[in-house]
Amino acid sequence: MTSDLSPNEIVRTTEVPNHKRNALEKLISRILEVTTHDANKILIHAFGERALKLFTFGDIFDLANTDAFSRAVHATGIDVPSVQVLRVVNMIAQITDETEPCENKRCGEFPIYERGGVIRKDAPNNPCLYCEHVPTKTIEAIPSSPRDATKRILGGDYQIERFIAEGAIGRTYLATDLVVGKSVCVKHCFKLNAARQDNLLDEARKMWDLRHHGIPAMRRVIRLEDKTIAIVMGYIPGETLEAIVKHDGAIHPESAMWILERLLNILQYLHAHGVIHGDFKPQNIIVNEETYAVTLVDFGLATVKPTDASRAIGYTDHFAPSEQVYGNPPIPESDIYALGKVALYLLNGGNLDQVDRDFFPAHVPALCSDFVQSMVAKSIEQRPSRADRLFDRMRHLRRAVYGRELFNKGEKPIRGVS
Repeated sequence: MTSDLSPNEIVRTTEVPNHKRNALEKLISRILEVTTHDANKILIHAFGERALKLFTFGDIFDLANTDAFSRAVHATGIDVPSVQVLRVVNMIAQITDETEPCENKRCGEFPIYERGGVIRKDAPNNPCLYCEHVPTKTIEAIPSSPRDATKRILGGDYQIERFIAEGAIGRTYLATDLVVGKSVCVKHCFKLNAARQDNLLDEARKMWDLRHHGIPAMRRVIRLEDKTIAIVMGYIPGETLEAIVKHDGAIHPESAMWILERLLNILQYLHAHGVIHGDFKPQNIIVNEETYAVTLVDFGLATVKPTDASRAIGYTDHFAPSEQVYGNPPIPESDIYALGKVALYLLNGGNLDQVDRDFFPAHVPALCSDFVQSMVAKSIEQRPSRADRLFDRMRHLRRAVYGRELFNKGEKPIRGVS
């Protein structure tokens, strides 16, 4: 059945999804410097009680009217300067049905901003203006067949859904296992030469049976038509520590110690199986606050059972110790150093200058700072070498400093510094 409505009328009558309504409320509250509850009241005064149940794009278009918006603001009793009202109206005028807010649920802002007195809307593929989250992108370059954008099937069993990130050895994608209908993570390792591909396959064999709740399970290795390799792993929902810190700022020491304890548990498992991760950094650590899970991902720089002839194949500035930068054989102490730097990153709210200086904010308890300071000792001989012993010490530390080892039921495990 064809519609009697014009395309413009169809758009006007289309209901606004909740995530876009929330983004509109955030835009109003940010510019007017009021709460999102007050922003919601403005919408109700503008369109009546129906705005609680049905809110359309036509309503948004009608809201881009200075007189109408001013009346709704004054009806709530909120006192804001007229110049701020005008700024909001001009920003709302930039919103269309195709305008997408940031995918980061902690942010969710529309990509609309003011520069030089002019209201602008950022390109949809650019990082978020407010939290720097990188949006997902259409996958076009992964070498699989067929390459039709609607049929991006990998190895016959995996539907590529979206781009996640790019790392040292390739790109990572979210995909669907077409057999079981579950989400998986696909890493296309296209940056490796033939020799390094052979090494990667050898390490994949050695890591195949590793099973720990804090590392993604390896499910399959696929050789693609262009001879590059794709690794299929379990998909880990949550946010990276980098994204959390960018949005929340400095993390409370108790939350930082909880994350550190979880990662030490992962590290002791890996080291016991001869695996040196080689790339501890905030982008490679995912936290799911709903399940209290912390997961270490991206084993692209990992080495399995290194020897004196082994060499570090890469590193990340600010988090790698000097022995790794110089390409020396990977050792457990290198992972411990990088993990200590991650803790400093959390405590300093992502300030890399302070991470480089091993700076501890004044609010960090002495027992916590002493613990982390020992991990980032420049000398290997002065640095701890046993993650299992650090894990045991951390449990005692949390009890000594905070009087508990576990958070209360329903309590968010990550909180900022108040």
